[in-house]
Amino acid sequence: MDRNRKLLKNTIIYFIGTFGSKILVFFLLPLYSKYLSTDQFGTVNLVTNLVPLIGPIFTLQVTETIFRFMCTAKNEQEKKEYISNSFFLFLFGIGIFIICYIPIVLVTKFEYTVLFALYFIFNYLALYLQQVLRGLQKNLDYSITGIISTITQLLINIIFITKIHERSILLATFAGSVIVIIYILLRIQFFKFINLKLVSKKIIKEMLKYSVPLIPNQVSWWLNGIAGIYILEYFVGTDATGIISFANKFPTLLATINGIFLLAWTENSIYEYSSSDKSEYYSKNLQFFTIFVIMISAFLLPAIKVYYGICIDEKFLSSLQYIPLMFVSMIFNASATFQGSVYTASMKTKDAFSTTIIAAVVNVICSIILIPILKIYGFILSNVISYFVFYIVRKISVNKIVKLKENYIIYIFPLIFFIVSWIVYEKFNYIINFIYDIVAFMIILIIFREKIKQVTLKIIKK
Repeated sequence: MDRNRKLLKNTIIYFIGTFGSKILVFFLLPLYSKYLSTDQFGTVNLVTNLVPLIGPIFTLQVTETIFRFMCTAKNEQEKKEYISNSFFLFLFGIGIFIICYIPIVLVTKFEYTVLFALYFIFNYLALYLQQVLRGLQKNLDYSITGIISTITQLLINIIFITKIHERSILLATFAGSVIVIIYILLRIQFFKFINLKLVSKKIIKEMLKYSVPLIPNQVSWWLNGIAGIYILEYFVGTDATGIISFANKFPTLLATINGIFLLAWTENSIYEYSSSDKSEYYSKNLQFFTIFVIMISAFLLPAIKVYYGICIDEKFLSSLQYIPLMFVSMIFNASATFQGSVYTASMKTKDAFSTTIIAAVVNVICSIILIPILKIYGFILSNVISYFVFYIVRKISVNKIVKLKENYIIYIFPLIFFIVSWIVYEKFNYIINFIYDIVAFMIILIIFREKIKQVTLKIIKK
């Protein structure tokens, strides 16, 4: 199978599982807007947003490491060695978390003590096992776990949100993770890969050499994307964090779409890193990806306004005004993240940290300056500025490893399309946005007709 067909195949599989499942989350937003106050929604997001900060520290980034190492495993024995050693590291990290967590909750009287611990541990165990699936190239099973998790979360929220309110979000994620863990353990007979005799200082050292630089990198990601939420809560309050967290669900939809392609692309970039034409191949896909992200953003904006008009409770309507600027920051973030796949392919993870920390520092400084003055808009502008800086510094850094060439002229039409969508979104009612969105959809179909034809034929063949 040639590399483009492989990329297309993996993208389709990830699309079916990831997007098909993630879109179900948007059935929950009307439920959240009806039964949760902005304060409750803000509180639970402050709690769940702690997980991306502490997760990389206590799991030693083993969820990322296992996939990268298994991509180069030559035989069944090496797979067992990598899984055994990574699982040992994972259990060690979780043990340290429990030791640290108990005295902290005893002192602070944390409101969500048990539920948060279960949420954290089982969520990361599910993530680890999902990466094992990818490493075994069981991408279809990986996608199935996404569907299982989301359906479980949907059902739990529908049943419990009227009774335990914001706690249902934590409970639903925990339950979804448990079902995914059971499925994977049974599907691949996971414990047949575990052998404590295979735990090796040499392999652990190799894994830590790869994973440890990713820890500050992921913490920097947290500072860049989430730290501003806590600064906003300090200066403005949990109502504001509830509004912005609700609005962020929609740019997150774009992130989900981006993530589907990046899951498949990262796998391809690893296998193609040794090819003689990798620079041209990477550059071509970067440009296609950037155009795709801008065009999809242009399509989503009017669709979101229609969705708000039909489904969202009025107490969250103020979040509508913040969404377009959040998409701008997401576009810069998407392009920078795509370029970051070069770090994974080359195993030069130290370089990933330097670029991310620069963007994180910019974000925190801008948030401290702008949020007290502009409140929620200060938070969003800080993200736009930091992600733009992130894009620039990452481009400079990555080009030292692989030359990525971009013809910026080809971005002009997609950017004009996005700006027109933004104007329609701001100036016109839901009906006009609905009509415009149909037109936008037709334009996208025309532009990407060849890619869509390939995907459609592939799905029919399957």
